[in-house]
Amino acid sequence: MSKTNALIIKARGLNTQPNELDVPEGSLRVAENVEVTRDNVVQLSPGFADYSSNMPDFEVQALFAYGGTLYAHADDGIWYHDGSNWLRKRARFGAPLSRPYGMILSGSTLYLSDFGKHVIWSIDLTTGARTVLAGRYGTSGATNGTGDAARFNGPAGMTFTGGSLYVCDRTNHVIRKVTTAGVVTTLSGTLGAGSGDVDSGTAANVRFQEPTDIQALGTSLYVCDKTNLKVKTVTTATGASTTLYTTGSANTTPNAITTDGTDLYVCTQSEATPNTFDSEIWKITTGGSKSTITTMAGACNAIYWDSTSSRLLVASQETALVYKVTTAGAATTFIGGGSGTSVDGKASSATAGTVSVCTIGTVNYFAADANTIYISEGTTPGVPALRKMYRSTEYVTTIVGTGVSYGTGANSPTEQIDAMILGPS
Repeated sequence: MSKTNALIIKARGLNTQPNELDVPEGSLRVAENVEVTRDNVVQLSPGFADYSSNMPDFEVQALFAYGGTLYAHADDGIWYHDGSNWLRKRARFGAPLSRPYGMILSGSTLYLSDFGKHVIWSIDLTTGARTVLAGRYGTSGATNGTGDAARFNGPAGMTFTGGSLYVCDRTNHVIRKVTTAGVVTTLSGTLGAGSGDVDSGTAANVRFQEPTDIQALGTSLYVCDKTNLKVKTVTTATGASTTLYTTGSANTTPNAITTDGTDLYVCTQSEATPNTFDSEIWKITTGGSKSTITTMAGACNAIYWDSTSSRLLVASQETALVYKVTTAGAATTFIGGGSGTSVDGKASSATAGTVSVCTIGTVNYFAADANTIYISEGTTPGVPALRKMYRSTEYVTTIVGTGVSYGTGANSPTEQIDAMILGPS
């Protein structure tokens, strides 16, 4: 690939003299982690205008030259230069993610709980618009209300039914209901009452201890009441609770739950010896009958029924991999190179060819439609990020976060540019 232009950058505070970098047409990795502002020299030469004109102040993670257009992957979105001005192609989160957790896709809207910043995000996948639906960013609490007036304390797993979200407010030990207008109420449990293990026909008397995940099925919600070592049934209409299944071991906790529309699937974590984890995938009927689908090494902390392909997706923190698991228990690696450093690329070596394989951190949740699988990643290992994988290309890219990589294959630049601007697969 021959050099077609030279990018001249003078990055304030990093370089006292402009640096000339090769920019092969279609190449993506031009410059990383530099601050580019209107006070600096940014131009393509020869035959290109001065790109410092009309430049807003932004911090650039990478600069791209593709199809005769200069793109800037900045801290607040994807920008491009139209020959006269810098224009923002797609906005990113105005505030950084801390620990993205639960995630629900409803139509073209993606709802995301941020455990570390105590809010529920609403993301329009068509326009890229994003807002805090409920809670105040960075402020924990225990208050019902609308939008900014509501307070959460570590919102975790979520489900969607009857036009509303139901959220495990983990550190408040309650189940919250959130409408699409941002109205927050407590469905089951009592804010400020602390943790416990109480089932009751009266919602206010119910007690949970660190509920982590929740799944709607029929007229009920099924809750992983993690520290109580139970899966509980909560009536959606009233908030009353009963215990569906108890793990039976002080070392076995229910971490996450999903459904195929008939039965429930639960991933559990066992710590037989300190810091050594194993996991089991259970199938539990709504009548409370349990069978083990498979056993896996490491702590599996996310599970999702992928209805498009009729399979389970299971994430392991220890191996930093996502597995696809059949209902018969056959598990194969689906996403990840295993290093856990949150880098974009092809899903696995099976489809990568000469393109880099992605790596992932701690996966907390999945959501999906017919074309795309969405992944929320926390930390340890990895970085907070919201990512997606195109089913057609099995390419994993970062929507929000820092998991940016540029690959080496012939198809990588086009795929990465498409991913950066959230274009179609």
